[in-house]
Amino acid sequence: MLGRFWLVVSEELKAFGGACLISEMAESVRRRMAWDETPQIDALEWVLELRDDLVIDKSQSVVLSNKVDCVNCKIALEVLQALFNEGSDDKSVAEVSDCIKSSCRQQPECKAKYYNIKFSEGYISVIARKTTNIMVRDGVVFYVDSDDTRRGSRLHLVESIVKSAGRAIHISEIYKEAKQQLPDNQRITMRIVHSWLDRSNKLLLWDRGTYIHRNYVTIPEFLIAEIEKWIFEKLKSGVPFFSVAGAWAEFEKLLVANGIPSEYSLYSCLRNSNREGLCYPRYPYVMIDSPESERLPPYIALEQFVLEQGGLVSTKEIKNYAVNELGISAQIFQNHMVNVPNVIRAVEECTFMWII
Repeated sequence: MLGRFWLVVSEELKAFGGACLISEMAESVRRRMAWDETPQIDALEWVLELRDDLVIDKSQSVVLSNKVDCVNCKIALEVLQALFNEGSDDKSVAEVSDCIKSSCRQQPECKAKYYNIKFSEGYISVIARKTTNIMVRDGVVFYVDSDDTRRGSRLHLVESIVKSAGRAIHISEIYKEAKQQLPDNQRITMRIVHSWLDRSNKLLLWDRGTYIHRNYVTIPEFLIAEIEKWIFEKLKSGVPFFSVAGAWAEFEKLLVANGIPSEYSLYSCLRNSNREGLCYPRYPYVMIDSPESERLPPYIALEQFVLEQGGLVSTKEIKNYAVNELGISAQIFQNHMVNVPNVIRAVEECTFMWII
């Protein structure tokens, strides 16, 4: 089983051009291994790190192999730079992949043209990192100027839609309005609109799937600074992360009284504040901003806690650690608990122990 797993990883990386998002690899592994469920991203990343010949770029959530020539292909870089300049329209990853493959077929020395290659989003992200103004996000490749925007861009379009609404607006409404304003030949998807929204520093995620323009929000800076300090003290204890759910539970009444209606809006305010020493890898987690900080999935953090106890640990003790030390919501604790590896239920009904 393990040998087949690594063979699949190697073959899929080659087919992707030598690099891919870990989420892309997860789906490929599920399909090739005929698994019922897709492996969790954080767990797969942890496994892939065991291989010395693979490189994990955690900032992009990309895995790459320098053994595949395409990763260092100058032709791919030239194609990307030719496709995107100031004023260029956004393009899908599939469109860019087709353009690179078309150029590959014209190169006599290119080996990639002899097998069925599909340059992945992760691959194009790796190539784009070699430029100064091309970015890839959520299936969309786009050009940015020095201000991280460009006049007339799709980014300005969604910013204008949200600003015109004058309130928090759901992504489905933004998508509908964007489709109406764009020419008929400009095909967009909800995923593409989501990528535009996430790129904006003028729009804030205000609730699940809901965005608001920064102009319509007064962030209670003194309260946010207090919460940042509180979270920092939690992280100083050595825990791998702290969930914003814990901060919301502690400060909910004050936050609501000051116009912050949800955990999502709190996370947006914290990320907007960008306090030195803290980083926000993705909702709902906050971490110490340090090269030594390792992003662990919650169930791995819980496994480490059980291991460190050196014996039997009650469900109450594990839940106390999850809720009070990691800030995990009590309502979703059990969801993480069922995924904890190498832990078995002992004789006593609510007691667990770590096994090798």
